[in-house]
Amino acid sequence: MKQFFVLLPLWTLLLFSSCRSEAQSSTNATSTTSTARAGSADKLEVLYFHSEHRCKTCNQIELMTRRVLEQHYSAQLKTGRIVFAVYNADDPKNEAIVQKFLAFGSSLYLNKRSQGRESKMDLTEFAFVNAFNEELFTSKLKSFINSQLN
Repeated sequence: MKQFFVLLPLWTLLLFSSCRSEAQSSTNATSTTSTARAGSADKLEVLYFHSEHRCKTCNQIELMTRRVLEQHYSAQLKTGRIVFAVYNADDPKNEAIVQKFLAFGSSLYLNKRSQGRESKMDLTEFAFVNAFNEELFTSKLKSFINSQLN
């Protein structure tokens, strides 16, 4: 039993380091929509970065994020007020945005663009901790998104 408690921190570290492997580049963006709302500079980008090799948790974060956006923000996605983009951090085509967000491996960000300014919110830790708790992931992500839309 003592060995278990000694090895537990090592296993935890290994899990997070494998999911957040340092990549020097990134991938194609898969945007649900890419045009901004006509006449408005306000936009919220929901950005998910991942490595080439993805673990179960990494896939779950993307799935849950996509589900929350489609179920609760479909109108904003259609108008471009919210944009969802997925980037492979290992694809050289995405190097600039990966560097901008320092998004090595799996990372989840909200990026609010308003009046020519950007404000980034790193939700990576939240996403990893709650990826398999659908109710909590949904309510907290909605809360984060709503705080940025107002």
